[in-house]
Amino acid sequence: MNELKDRLRQALKVSGMSQAEFARSSGVSKTNIVYILNGRNASTSTDNLAAMARALGVSISYLMGESDDMGRSLSPNYVELHYIDKHKKELDETRVFERTHFDSLECVPERCVLFKCISDSMAPLINPGDSVLINRSDTAPTASPHVYALFINGEVQLARLQLEFGQITVSRVNAAFQPRNVDYDDFTKDVEIIGRVVDRFGSGGL
Repeated sequence: MNELKDRLRQALKVSGMSQAEFARSSGVSKTNIVYILNGRNASTSTDNLAAMARALGVSISYLMGESDDMGRSLSPNYVELHYIDKHKKELDETRVFERTHFDSLECVPERCVLFKCISDSMAPLINPGDSVLINRSDTAPTASPHVYALFINGEVQLARLQLEFGQITVSRVNAAFQPRNVDYDDFTKDVEIIGRVVDRFGSGGL
């Protein structure tokens, strides 16, 4: 795996970024990136290499084939977040974000985790296979309905929560799942609210 296209593809896979996100983060055009990945550009400028390495958090030496060590070290402008599985266990799988991504979300990246949806209960808003970004600092439902990640019976689930007059409404988007109203105190005895879903990556539409 000494060619630039192979090393770039591997580093991009490890980062979890899409080609569009990578182009945005690195400042290298998506066309140029596609050409490199397809082998149409066997090399690129030093400036582009530096920008791509910086966005991916790898060394230029790795991309150039001079070293097999990725040398992953993110700049202060980027943050790497871990996924959790359905049992809330942290996985090795990660995704790299620009810190500015969190400005509009009004949350601290260090308090966020990622989860890959496996149920169709929130489809078509969040489809199976979609990744969601969970803000673990926001665990208090309000009168405005929002999607939260919940830990129920040993598994992570997504649901829309709305709290009014001490009663919490738990609903899903899929019509096959009926909403239910529960006393908030009773609800929190059996359910852990992991955090609010603040972003989604995939085919759904949050």
